[in-house]
Amino acid sequence: MRKYVIWIAALLVISGCATPTHRRDRNPEPIIRVGLLENRDEVYFMVGGPFSIFRPDGRFLGKSARGNRWKARIIQADSAEFEYRLRYWMTSDHKLAFEKSHELAKKNLRPQILEVPSPVNRWRIKPLERVVYHVVLWETFRTRKQAEVRKRELASRVGLEIMEIEKKPASGTIEISCLDFPLSYRFPSGSLIVTDRFALLDVPVGEGFHWADTLNLVYRGKLQFLINRHKKLTAVNVLPIETYLRGVVPAEMNPGFPLEALKAQAVAARSQVLEKIARNHAHEDFDICATVHCQVYRGLVRESETSNQAVRETAGMVIFSGEKILDAVYSGVCGGHTEDNENIWSGNPQVALRGIFDGKGRPDLLNGMLRNEDRVRRWIDSKPPVYCNTLNGDVPTALDYTKKYFRWQETLSRESLEQSIRNVTGETFGQLKDLRVLERGVSGRVIRLQVVGTERTFELDRELTIRKALKRETLYSTCFVIEKQPGENGLPDSFTFRGAGWGHGVGMCQTGAAGMALKGMPFDKILKHYYQGIKIGAVY
Repeated sequence: MRKYVIWIAALLVISGCATPTHRRDRNPEPIIRVGLLENRDEVYFMVGGPFSIFRPDGRFLGKSARGNRWKARIIQADSAEFEYRLRYWMTSDHKLAFEKSHELAKKNLRPQILEVPSPVNRWRIKPLERVVYHVVLWETFRTRKQAEVRKRELASRVGLEIMEIEKKPASGTIEISCLDFPLSYRFPSGSLIVTDRFALLDVPVGEGFHWADTLNLVYRGKLQFLINRHKKLTAVNVLPIETYLRGVVPAEMNPGFPLEALKAQAVAARSQVLEKIARNHAHEDFDICATVHCQVYRGLVRESETSNQAVRETAGMVIFSGEKILDAVYSGVCGGHTEDNENIWSGNPQVALRGIFDGKGRPDLLNGMLRNEDRVRRWIDSKPPVYCNTLNGDVPTALDYTKKYFRWQETLSRESLEQSIRNVTGETFGQLKDLRVLERGVSGRVIRLQVVGTERTFELDRELTIRKALKRETLYSTCFVIEKQPGENGLPDSFTFRGAGWGHGVGMCQTGAAGMALKGMPFDKILKHYYQGIKIGAVY
């Protein structure tokens, strides 16, 4: 009971927080839908005052003037309906789509081009508006199994992938019951609970990372409950994008960082959410999630005057690479050098996301030297005067926690490594004999690692896969060198990793941004340091 009383008090106290000042926008501010919880049988939530309920079509259903603690559950659910197609190509280029359809026709296969407008077209923001063309076979399938059979039949002639198309969303009835009084409401999936603010209880954050936790979080905006395709509950926060960013910026960057660093973070976060909408969760009932998969969003509990100011003073501003809004990725501590995007994720190299030296001098100052094993070892053993080095000299208290990430060391037993590698890869390799670096990126990060076992040898690639395979809570970064400690029977007893940085290292180094801001550099100069050849402008 005590934790509920605390959260009721928090809701009432926070109700006095200031709201952003009005500004005349060239386009209306986008309203986004953030997935907070998924696949739940029940969701416990709280409200700090009266709320109203509206059906998906906007019709008023009812209101409650009392009761703080509530439980949501599904009373009745109807399954979603799908059809399946076999896709040959997907592109935003209309001409290329026709070229690919002709390729299918030459293989004596009947093509069709499906035009799917992006959901963000509803905002009428020109840099975001686009149509995605799916080049598919003419045939449709009622089940995935039927599509898989046909795909195998054609495998020798053409490479295809299964495309799932939702014809009818899941639906049903949801009930919310008050835990303070005998009071309940029933409404259709997709209805909105309109209140000043609400809290969700037991929200998992940082799953799979060393900072994993379960928190009670308070949010601004509207609360929507949906029945998803698995007949489970999804909780969605519907709110303006600038309000959303007030909950992202202090969750992704310590609000005690300098204002110019927070402004750089706000612009990068705004760019990233606009670019990722309808891409990361194209088959879900929301635009973007609240986790590290998209961006960490923790509602209003982390808001501060300074981070809100950073959002307000950069309202509507995004990063452009050419004519497109950049997916302005960032990480905590680059360790002195950022990484090329294609070395971390699949996809083509992007001009704006080149790995750079994080200090004074040319971006290519090190000229690829950190790909060399001996040089990266000396790099990790040193403390170069880069922007994210918080070990040298006095730094504000807010930056103290970054010191453990700039240079770090971790010793892991052979047995724990064997278990972690098996859990992530599913590989059976016997006992671990060795870990060998096969390839490094421009920042020194390992992008190919060989696992040598007593029964078989195989490779790990991709930065996050390597980090997760080596440690259950995820290793800080892959910019490391390895030292083996001998054990019995010719097998190592443990492995020591000496490393640099925290995170994937692509794009803006958040600690480096703080270091630049402390040297008096404005947010636009910070962004142009980390993202090459960009422009900054407002889209609404």
